[in-house]
Amino acid sequence: MSGPILRFLGQQEEIIELTALYIQVCWLGLYPGAVTSTMRRYLQNQNIKPPLIISGILALVVSTASTAILLYVVDIGYVLK
Repeated sequence: MSGPILRFLGQQEEIIELTALYIQVCWLGLYPGAVTSTMRRYLQNQNIKPPLIISGILALVVSTASTAILLYVVDIGYVLK
């Protein structure tokens, strides 16, 4: 869907392919992000804090671990040595 728009704007084909893939991957996180945002606002209004703290810490740990695995084990990315 983004391809024709990017072609109209004069982007290179390689950029169009990579951008289309990136947008498809981002669509997967749209629904969980909306649910999380709604739950966070509800819990904040109810003054319930522990689930927000736990989920924030858990997200930080999972993000850090997955980044380390992708960089050093799967060898995806650029690492200065």
